[in-house]
Amino acid sequence: DGQPKVFRDSAVENLREFYREHYQPDNVILIVAGKFEPAKALALVQKYFGPIPRPARPLTRTWTEEPAQDGEREVVLHRVGDTQELLVGYHIPAAAHPDSSAFDILTFLLDNAPSGRLYKSLVETKLATRVGANEYELHDPGMFLINAQMLKTQDFKATEDALFRVIENLVKEPPTQEEVNRAKNNILKNFELAMNNTASIARSRNGNRSARTTGDISRLSTISGLSTFGRRSHSFGELTRSTELSAIMPSSIR
Repeated sequence: DGQPKVFRDSAVENLREFYREHYQPDNVILIVAGKFEPAKALALVQKYFGPIPRPARPLTRTWTEEPAQDGEREVVLHRVGDTQELLVGYHIPAAAHPDSSAFDILTFLLDNAPSGRLYKSLVETKLATRVGANEYELHDPGMFLINAQMLKTQDFKATEDALFRVIENLVKEPPTQEEVNRAKNNILKNFELAMNNTASIARSRNGNRSARTTGDISRLSTISGLSTFGRRSHSFGELTRSTELSAIMPSSIR
């Protein structure tokens, strides 16, 4: 994971094998952002990177696949502190899936302050001090994570029940066209701001997970207020509580 301890504890031969397996020209992305002359930049890239030979060995492809999750998994972690946290995860498709941008919309619909459904149901009612939602859209199927933070004096079970009600109500009360349009406009505005910032461009290309960072912003136009969320199970259309859930709270609470 890049931490010094990992290198200190690893055998030299293991590090060399990792280097030989992954460090090759066709497994590298070079990012150049800012005001520059494209022809000159490409010439410099060719000068310094072109002479590096491409190995004959093929890159190792991931062949394993996570087995289907048969039911809900729950983990409770006790730590000393003054806060509690509830984290709920749902499986979602890979970033290349046509529906992946729906989760950009869903993130905004849930945790945006003050209009988000989670914010209204949990923060405004004093059931939580903070809520969040985030999608991890990757090469392989990822996770959609929803979290709520509470003080240790707040009722964890009440917050948990309220959070699941919000999620389950996405099926009973699908996002309205107004909600979806508000989310789209916010994402487009943030996309334009990011494209005017050199550092943001470089960072987004280095960790592209969704339409708003990869530049494929046209995907958002395919999302309507009713179809995407009401129809497909992986887009919260047929919600069950077969989730990965973890709860972090002071040992004095549970």
